[in-house]
Amino acid sequence: MMHTESTVQMNVERSKVVVVDDDPSMNELVTDVLREMNCDIIQAYDGLEGIRSVIKNDVDLIITDINMPQIDGISLVEQLRVNHFDTPVIIMTSEGDLTTARKAIQLGVCDYLLKPFSDLAELQAATRRALEKGTARRGQDILERELVQRVKGAPQNECFDLEIISSALPYNTEIGGYKILEELGRGGMGVVYRAEVEGCSLPDLALKVILPEHIANKEMERRFLQESRVAMRLEHPHIVQTFDSGRDGNLLFLAMELVRGGSVRDYVARNGVFDEKYAITISLQLLDAIEHLWEIQLLHRDIKPDNIIIASTGEAKLTDLGLIKDYTEIDNTISDSDVIVGTPEYLAPEQVMDQGQDLDVRTDLYSLASSIYFMLSGRPPFVANDFAKLMTLKQTEDVIPVRNFNSNISGRLSGILCKMLERQVVDRFQTPDEIRKLFLKLI
Repeated sequence: MMHTESTVQMNVERSKVVVVDDDPSMNELVTDVLREMNCDIIQAYDGLEGIRSVIKNDVDLIITDINMPQIDGISLVEQLRVNHFDTPVIIMTSEGDLTTARKAIQLGVCDYLLKPFSDLAELQAATRRALEKGTARRGQDILERELVQRVKGAPQNECFDLEIISSALPYNTEIGGYKILEELGRGGMGVVYRAEVEGCSLPDLALKVILPEHIANKEMERRFLQESRVAMRLEHPHIVQTFDSGRDGNLLFLAMELVRGGSVRDYVARNGVFDEKYAITISLQLLDAIEHLWEIQLLHRDIKPDNIIIASTGEAKLTDLGLIKDYTEIDNTISDSDVIVGTPEYLAPEQVMDQGQDLDVRTDLYSLASSIYFMLSGRPPFVANDFAKLMTLKQTEDVIPVRNFNSNISGRLSGILCKMLERQVVDRFQTPDEIRKLFLKLI
């Protein structure tokens, strides 16, 4: 056990800290120091184990290495932020990891530590700041400049193209042979533009540009391109078609069918909740799309109001197939490392709580039911202020019938949704066709 003169016990009641490092000696060193500070420690030895520890425990701080097997530190932070975890994170990095460490800072980690530690008091001080304030000690730009200055021999001019990350690409910029015409919208992973094929009379398309900080390593890039190729196999009237994908400089892009309209969330914001008949009509179209995916052993895994487009024709289309999973082609490494995928409010319980369980079409049907629930009520089936509590509700509580929030909904439809949202997959409808037959009786 190593001790320092500056060891001080925290004036908090047993803060809970997750320490993530695949080096057992470093993991033990950090654990010993934090235990001297009266912290309860949960040790994890790779990013995958770290994410599971955060899901299952209400933690106050995460201290993580960057370079680890399965899920690295960058991917760990991305997963937490996508799933609405605001837990403070401190990263540990070596002198050779300048670029990766800066990516972590841009993702909102609150501090960094250089390994090997020259003074354990620095670890204690960083931990104390994070636990007391729960926020970054200084602005992102200051942390970045300081990191460059502290890393011996690091190139002083190394940086991301922050202008590309923070603002729209200029009109007429060309990416992968596609010319940018205008920005259409922004999401968690990138920016979507209206674009055209240079020198071609084909209709305009939607070009999704993935921001550099979301592709932390070559494995993530490989996975993105592989899943894009899977999406390009799809052709269905209720699935947005994917035409092309690739890399251009430090940006990845995805060329897709341009659908005029807005998402289900946009529709509810503008018009209020759907009436029952129109919701069923839209749902039948989405059932066809889900059934088509499963016929070729594909799952969407992120069906939600934002990923259902209501075209100007009034028809529905599933979009954003970035999390699509091909059970015949994608290898175990990818599926094992992708533990938390999707948007929490619309995830099926088995997508997070039962990592060893094989997912199937019933998982997408659960997310569809959650989206229909939103169409009819303007809210998801379960609401909580953090991810762990939300998943606990899904595992332990029955859904409140949607009719409780919208008295215009029939008891029959409300009951169908309750069954689609059962906690256990064996208690739900087992196929899209079962649901389709019941829906058709309601219109």
